[in-house]
Amino acid sequence: MGNYKSKNIIFIILCFFILLGVTNAFAQDGKNVISLFEKQVNKFEKFFSSNPKLLDHQSYGDSPTGYIFFYDKFDDYKISYDIQKTGSLLSPYMGYITVSYWETTSQKCGDLEGYKSKYSKEEADKYFTTAESVRLIRDDKSCYRPSIIGNGKVRRTAKFIFAFQKKRWLYKDVVDENNEPDVGYRISNSNP
Repeated sequence: MGNYKSKNIIFIILCFFILLGVTNAFAQDGKNVISLFEKQVNKFEKFFSSNPKLLDHQSYGDSPTGYIFFYDKFDDYKISYDIQKTGSLLSPYMGYITVSYWETTSQKCGDLEGYKSKYSKEEADKYFTTAESVRLIRDDKSCYRPSIIGNGKVRRTAKFIFAFQKKRWLYKDVVDENNEPDVGYRISNSNP
């Protein structure tokens, strides 16, 4: 009987250490997941702290080239992030980097005048009809102004979505403040 009792104690102790080891492995894995995602967040911080200006273009029927070009800036940006555990075996974690900013554009200068909104006190937006011409004013502060809708400045939010797969973070999508696909980021990263 005593031998049976000692085997039970040894078995219980062994289970405890196995459970402790498994729990510790999960904790270490979680710390690694967070550390790897924070590297992604740091890339965003580095990018936005460099005060980038993104060359944007859109189809525009009244333009002789068929396109208009202008720059977007990200004033007073804020970055936050979150990681959520999922029930998926392929993507056990999802990561989200949210960037909010005041939208500012170079639409005070251009060789083509747009339509003046009856809802805005601002003058009509101006655009350039070629990428080459807008590049000349890239750093001219007098060409930039906050985007206005109605009587208010425009605060934008973009949420970048990542999935943790095969021990690394993979970019999946970007959505806007309404959780709709953020067409602006997709257009800015394509060519006419």
